[in-house]
Amino acid sequence: MTGNNLIFYFSATGNSRHVAQCLQMANGGILVPMDTCLLEGQHKFSVDEACSVGFVFPVYFWGLPTIVADFIAALQLDGTPQYTYGVVTYGTSMGEVRHQLRKALGLKGMVLDGLFGVRMVDVWTPMFDVSDHDKCLKRTQKAEAQIDKVALQIEHHEAGSRHWTELPHLLAQLEYRLYPKARQTRHFSVMDDRCTGCGLCARKCPTKAIAMNCHKRPFWQKSECAACLRCLHHCPHFAIQYGKHTATRGQFVHPSEIYNA
Repeated sequence: MTGNNLIFYFSATGNSRHVAQCLQMANGGILVPMDTCLLEGQHKFSVDEACSVGFVFPVYFWGLPTIVADFIAALQLDGTPQYTYGVVTYGTSMGEVRHQLRKALGLKGMVLDGLFGVRMVDVWTPMFDVSDHDKCLKRTQKAEAQIDKVALQIEHHEAGSRHWTELPHLLAQLEYRLYPKARQTRHFSVMDDRCTGCGLCARKCPTKAIAMNCHKRPFWQKSECAACLRCLHHCPHFAIQYGKHTATRGQFVHPSEIYNA
């Protein structure tokens, strides 16, 4: 693929997708979903020295989602962009994303010129509660000012200052080491009295870990997934659960996901 500015993004519930769309509206460029590229084997892109390349994604366990890490590892970029940046959406901390993203890009001969964070609703409901819709809406609306600021910083090719929520490598690694275990699909379950067999979860899974059986019930055909909870939060009847506590903690998708559905 060739073009002007490139904005690679990964989003499970719409937060990071919304940020990517706002950056596109503010500064132009082409939106490229990283999960779709991985599924379709699309890894080759071309830029020229006047272009910028951005990576927009959520923080998972204080580090990179596996979708993002795998995409960057497979990326074949023809040309050297003038400016390369990252924008991460997070709930509590940006963790060590700066360290991991810089390292991943460095292996591809790229330099991370700027990194920015936008605090949004944390959708990891095995730990956080999103059942208070008014609270989630306030957090979502408050993020708009942060997005506008980041878009301006990117327009000016700023480096971005180290965020106060960033953590030292050794401390963040304690959390990130839990990510592989969290990715095990044995944690998921389906509430049969709620599931209607619509298959939305299987269609939306970014790793194609979910399939439908002959009884039109979802099952996990892979032992690991991205642990993004896209299936849980998009299920029309909240039939998919993760662990023992998510059933009481609600669902959340960014309002733009609802409007654009």
